[in-house]
Amino acid sequence: MLMARRLVFGAWLAATVAAAAQSPVPLGEHADEPALPTGISIQNIEMFGVLMNRWAEPDGTHVIYFVGDFELHMGLRRLKSREAVIWMTHRSFEGRAYVQYEIYLWRDARVTEPAGTVTSGPVLFVTLNSSGKMTAAADRSAGEPPAKSEVYAEALHLRDALRAQAGAPLQPQAPKPVEVVGPGAIPAQRETVRPPVGIRSPNRMIVAEVDGQEVLTATDVYVFRGTAGGEELLELRADAAVLFMKKREPRQPGAARAPPDETEKQPSTEPGELTLPLGGFGEPGPDEKSTGFLPGGAVEGVYLEGDVVLTRGERMVRADRLYYDMQNERALILDAVLRATIPEQNVPLYVRAAQIRQLSRDEYVAYKARVTTSEFFTPHYHIGAERVEVLDQTVRSESGGIAGLRAGTFAMTQTTFNIEDFPVLYWPYARGDFKEGESPLRSFRTGYSDHFGVEVETEWHLFNLLGLRTPLGFDAKLRLDYFSERGPAIGIDTNYQTENSFGLFRGYYIHDTGEDHLGRFRDNTPDTENRGRLTWRHRQYLPNDWQLTLEGSYISDRGFLEEYLRREEREGKDQETLIHLKKQENTWAFTALAQWRILDWYTQTERLPDFSFRVIAQPIADAVTWFSENRAGFVRYRPAERDLLEDIFLFGGREQASRTVARVDTRQELDRSFRLGDLTVVPFGSIRGSAWDDSPDAPEPFAPGGGGGVGRVLGTYGLRGSGYASRVFPEIESDLLDLHGIRHVIKPDFVAWLAHGNLDSRRVFPFDEAVEAVDDFDGVGFGLRQRWQTKRGGPSQQRIVDVFLLDLEAGFFGDVQPFQTTPSGHGLFERARRRRHFVQGAQADETTYGFTSFSRPESSIHRNYASAMAQWRISDTTVLIADSNFDLNDHTLGVFNLSYAVERTPRLSYVLGYRFINEINSNLIGGGLNYKISEKYTFGVREEFDLDRGRTGEFSVVIIRKLPRWYFALTFDLDNIENDIGVSVSAWPEGLPRATLGSRRFTGLSESTGIRPD
Repeated sequence: MLMARRLVFGAWLAATVAAAAQSPVPLGEHADEPALPTGISIQNIEMFGVLMNRWAEPDGTHVIYFVGDFELHMGLRRLKSREAVIWMTHRSFEGRAYVQYEIYLWRDARVTEPAGTVTSGPVLFVTLNSSGKMTAAADRSAGEPPAKSEVYAEALHLRDALRAQAGAPLQPQAPKPVEVVGPGAIPAQRETVRPPVGIRSPNRMIVAEVDGQEVLTATDVYVFRGTAGGEELLELRADAAVLFMKKREPRQPGAARAPPDETEKQPSTEPGELTLPLGGFGEPGPDEKSTGFLPGGAVEGVYLEGDVVLTRGERMVRADRLYYDMQNERALILDAVLRATIPEQNVPLYVRAAQIRQLSRDEYVAYKARVTTSEFFTPHYHIGAERVEVLDQTVRSESGGIAGLRAGTFAMTQTTFNIEDFPVLYWPYARGDFKEGESPLRSFRTGYSDHFGVEVETEWHLFNLLGLRTPLGFDAKLRLDYFSERGPAIGIDTNYQTENSFGLFRGYYIHDTGEDHLGRFRDNTPDTENRGRLTWRHRQYLPNDWQLTLEGSYISDRGFLEEYLRREEREGKDQETLIHLKKQENTWAFTALAQWRILDWYTQTERLPDFSFRVIAQPIADAVTWFSENRAGFVRYRPAERDLLEDIFLFGGREQASRTVARVDTRQELDRSFRLGDLTVVPFGSIRGSAWDDSPDAPEPFAPGGGGGVGRVLGTYGLRGSGYASRVFPEIESDLLDLHGIRHVIKPDFVAWLAHGNLDSRRVFPFDEAVEAVDDFDGVGFGLRQRWQTKRGGPSQQRIVDVFLLDLEAGFFGDVQPFQTTPSGHGLFERARRRRHFVQGAQADETTYGFTSFSRPESSIHRNYASAMAQWRISDTTVLIADSNFDLNDHTLGVFNLSYAVERTPRLSYVLGYRFINEINSNLIGGGLNYKISEKYTFGVREEFDLDRGRTGEFSVVIIRKLPRWYFALTFDLDNIENDIGVSVSAWPEGLPRATLGSRRFTGLSESTGIRPD
């Protein structure tokens, strides 16, 4: 089945078909607005563009016409396009004034809702209602309508058509919610104009009458149909051609001759030689005896024979015989060979079929077809199918030109994947939506490792394999894997989004007969041979600004994710089971959360349930700004259940669990901002009160009542501020350093505070970092962010570049506490906090150093520190980056990183780097190099050297050989960390690295030698 969708694509491309789908939307935690807000929004509206024309219509409607990179922001909603026309009409409803925005988005139109839902197309018409402020900004502006603009004319036509379709103008009724309309909803009102048909031949063209119909014959002929409104040019060449002219209506005896119809008139033809009027292709050359145009509609069809070549856009078809019905857009192509380019991959595609039929403008059928990327008559591999049916659903303009992404559906029968002429895979029937650059087999990977043995991993389009139409907004893939040392596996991954919801599902099962490799202090024998996972996450947007989130996750055993999905285990969202209800309006939000731990190897806080109410940046009497956080509920801290050796050697002791604890917490903050010269200064003060009915210090924490209730009052007050300044030095010029003027931008910020409390955070269970892990320490933090900018590029392509960056930061704290572990395991909690705030540029590890939170200073990590980050962009292809953190308590350098990157594409790129982390005794140098030796060979090397141990940690070298439509890679790996040496061979088709036989690690080097491909 490999590349089976390519077969459909090839037959489809013969008649212009393809498509694209929206990206899945990740489950976020917050959204300022529901996906479909009702009524009138209070959000401010901001509009941006390159050129802005603004004027007022006689009826009072204000109009803005943006040209160039238009964007509109309304809260988290985003509208984008190349150009836009906006009508703004003042209205009112029940005494509430608002503005109705009618927005025409032209070219690359895209509407992103707050929930992440995306609507895109070549043209969109959007209606918004808002009572907020409107601001518009552009590089240039004018106060009058554009003199001549087809875009504005089309926008006005669409707006009038929508209003006519909706009936009378808006009456005094409740405003409608946000509406996004595509132009396909409006019936075309323009007459179709048939483009002219041209013909050229160096030989005589003969006109004859056959069965009462005029026909035109020619040899060594070139026939073409002109374009209209962006429609692709149709070109036909052949040894011989017959053009069938449209039959004329017979004229009654004595009747007057009707006036000629300009769109349907024909040249006066009599049997014999034909001379056509010259057209837009210029005078005939010395070898051209006849050339010219026939009016659109004058030719019914054309038959070609002998070395037939049909071209349309980037597609080309060669055939022995071809008939094209010009009137009905039908065609019959015999013994056809199609050459096209696969979208997004720039790879040629060859389709050979015994017969291709175009049934209508939008329907196509191919018989006995085979597809390959090889130009040879007998390819090394190909896809075969007895029959392929394709329905073209590409959005087109009124004149027939392609107006957006190609799209459609397909169905194919008796499909095989063949090596040489031997079929190795078979599927009886498949159907689904066609998407550009996709195949039914989404990916194929093979390899070998000591842990898993021979590895075969494949991903398939699920709905297509089942012969079902893909539901709108769904993307599902079937995973079929096999590991010789472990067993067979199957999985389903689904992402979906609807008008009011989105979510995902992950399922995987493997019959595992092997052992895990998780470390020497771990039990590597799985609890069961039937291993897998089920994970579902769903977000539903409800009426009245409510939203509901549901999550459930089941993992068969503790080591499954870490063994099979290590990246998700380390970087992905926690595996949780919960119900979360939220209502958010303006500056306040209410939440209710119920959460349970069903996987006992995770440390989690259960909420049974927990309620919260927040107010963010609420002004009070134009004097101060109020922030409020309030929680109340029942929580239970449940640390992970681990082996004894892990607790001793890896975690330093077992954490203490809690019983169900009643908790109340409230935090109130007042801010007041004012200007002090170029600085914005904000005095602030907050008070926090919390209470728990149990604590780790309770003598009998699991006894009824516990007797360990504690309370805390924490007050914080201080001053924060920031500023902005810049200065231009136009006199600085250096061709050597590529400097053409310098602008220095500087942004200082600071915070200083005092805190007083009655309870140390280590005396309560660590339910939540934002609640329990705060203490009454004092401190001050400083930051200085600087940019030096210059102009680079050619005379007409100059752009502003950050040539040098230097960010400095320091924090000084009172009552700095040494790191220690309490019976509650709070030391682990502190390590987690430190890991989150790791120094910029370094990878997150178990430890880090001081950190200052400028917005909520009591959440800082109180350890005195100074840090710096610098970046020098020496040229457009060379950059030097460094960052460091110095611990002022121990007077030691905690972290230092230095990297030098060069990208001389398309042939050479390399990186050299040094990394030092004091806490884990890491002292490494490393680098990588990509080099394109020739058009056939590419070389890559990776090296990491441990300076403390004086030996190589990891080393890899690869050589890639390019063959016709294939790549082969030979890789050598040395891993002294895992004591492993490996040699591997990989192969993949050109443009399809997902179908790699072997490791896909270096497949990116076949497309680019840039630094990122690996």
